[in-house]
Amino acid sequence: TILFNGNHETENKDFDKYLSNHGYKFKNNSFETGGYIVLKNKKVSLIMDIGPSPEKKFSKDYQCGALSFEIISNNKKLICNSGYFQKTKHKLKSLEEMNHFYKQLFESISDVVLFKEPNSDFYSNHWLSAILLPDFTKREALRLAFEKENIETRPLWKPMHLQPVFKESPYYGNNIAESLFERGLCLPSGSNLTTLDKERITAVVRSFF
Repeated sequence: TILFNGNHETENKDFDKYLSNHGYKFKNNSFETGGYIVLKNKKVSLIMDIGPSPEKKFSKDYQCGALSFEIISNNKKLICNSGYFQKTKHKLKSLEEMNHFYKQLFESISDVVLFKEPNSDFYSNHWLSAILLPDFTKREALRLAFEKENIETRPLWKPMHLQPVFKESPYYGNNIAESLFERGLCLPSGSNLTTLDKERITAVVRSFF
């Protein structure tokens, strides 16, 4: 059972090849509706979101977009978010190097906490580097400083209970999720970032702090 999140192309030749290589056989009954493409067989529903990314004015808080986290198999709801890419080792090495770059960049800045593994029992693939700042005001000021230099950063994901679609749903818990959302910032973390990209990021940080 697979759910692909963030597929921005309705021309799915690579995706069809992926299904074929892994032995998936679906009847030609795919259809598109409400930002989804759904393929079904007797026991499995395969769902992925399609279409362009949300407009930037909405997506800075991870609020706009399809609810692409549900999938049903054998009448059971599963939660899955997966994808694939080539040259895995090379990309993971690049992500690790990017995280190391941020460790060095922020190590002497007391206001910034870079997310990391809690101890040696854990291993991160560094898919995303993110930081915590003292409060919302400072986090938002840094985000806007990056934006001024055409560098995209975003808050940590907006908690599900704060999403408009769940505004009428009950919520149980404390304010940890809200605090992380208000103070957290996701940094540029792609495996294709260049030396020039790092220099531009460094310039913003040095100027801000």
